Amino acid sequence: MAETIGGWWLASSVELEEGETVRYRSAIMPRQRGEITGVPGELLLTSNRLVWIRRGLTLPFVRRLLEVPLGDIEGWSVERVPWWIRWRMLWSIRRMVRVRTTSEVFDLIPVDSSADADDWVEALENVIAGAGLASRGPRR
Repeated sequence: MAETIGGWWLASSVELEEGETVRYRSAIMPRQRGEITGVPGELLLTSNRLVWIRRGLTLPFVRRLLEVPLGDIEGWSVERVPWWIRWRMLWSIRRMVRVRTTSEVFDLIPVDSSADADDWVEALENVIAGAGLASRGPRR
């Protein structure tokens, strides 16, 4: 029987594949290129993919789920959060993780602390190496 991540407090849920495990999770606000800001949710790093699930209720046109297979990730780096995002936040999040995939670029902005960016990079490097994929992330 497959395990499910998500649930009623998140806007969606995802079934884990057989043998897939959650390696790291935290509150993240993803932002695609061109978006001014994102919506908070739970980002989970599994042994096979990155899965972001939106928290709570928002407008229907806002993304509810984001899934990126580890094999699609071309690289990542720690970057400064743009000023137009930082001024809107009540907390001082100054760094984010930029993930480049084969089709898109995502900025993963930690909700709780800038230190989460370093934790995410470390976890991503460990899972990528554990999956037998070459490390693709220059660390800045």
